Amino acid sequence: MTALSPAHAAQPVHWLLVHELQDAGAAWLARLWRQRLGAAASQLLVLPAPALTVCTRWQLQIDGDGTRSRLRVTLAGGAVFSIDSTQLRGVLHRPAAAWVPPVTLATPDRDYMAQERQALLLAWLNGLGSRCINPPSTEALCGPLWSAPQWRWQAQRCDMPVLPWPDPTHASSVPLLRLLVVGSRCFSVNGAPLGPAWHAAARRLACAVNCRVLGLYLVGDESTGWRFAQADAQCDLRPGGDAAVQALAAAMDMPVPPTAPRRTALPDPRPGLQPTAACL
Repeated sequence: MTALSPAHAAQPVHWLLVHELQDAGAAWLARLWRQRLGAAASQLLVLPAPALTVCTRWQLQIDGDGTRSRLRVTLAGGAVFSIDSTQLRGVLHRPAAAWVPPVTLATPDRDYMAQERQALLLAWLNGLGSRCINPPSTEALCGPLWSAPQWRWQAQRCDMPVLPWPDPTHASSVPLLRLLVVGSRCFSVNGAPLGPAWHAAARRLACAVNCRVLGLYLVGDESTGWRFAQADAQCDLRPGGDAAVQALAAAMDMPVPPTAPRRTALPDPRPGLQPTAACL
């Protein structure tokens, strides 16, 4: 890598969110973070995947002391950002692979470019250590990208009841997102009243695969019992609502205050009416 020129007028970045172009969940997350960070929002950079390679100059150094990196991102309109590993606090990289320009036919040159970009991002994200929320795996830059049987084998080791493979009795059942692990917390979502045992097992699974964002897809219901079917490191966080936003902010060392609970106006005590204890 060639050395970068001095970064003049570059805005330092403390938190980085990289997303696919059509990732509505990432747009939702970025909007809430920006609203709540206040003045610190200028230190949050939200990048579509193409910008990380097309608009970025890289400096990556790997030696016995670890990995040090500095990225200089110049966006349309002239805004310049400096992503320095010595200042970066948290990164959520949601795309599974490095972006390459779309072409009609695959060519040897395009395949080589894709492999080189993937290797560069893999080295960079690995070098960030615990600041990368979902460290890259051998399959993907966002964490494990496994088949259903692989996920079920790992979930079974974490004491979850799993869907057999193949299982003709559940062939028509569509697994739904029922659990979200975000940071150190776990949430039941989409109307699934799953208890502490499921939450503990979900956290064990996330820990086993080194993910701090993981969605668990289940089949079944309360009467027939729940079974694990699949997991996803790129899961949509919107079903987790404000609690998921807050948990991820904490994992990224982001000073995002929780939203204040809505306060219901107290009734005006009129003659003959006394406020009850519930209103005080």
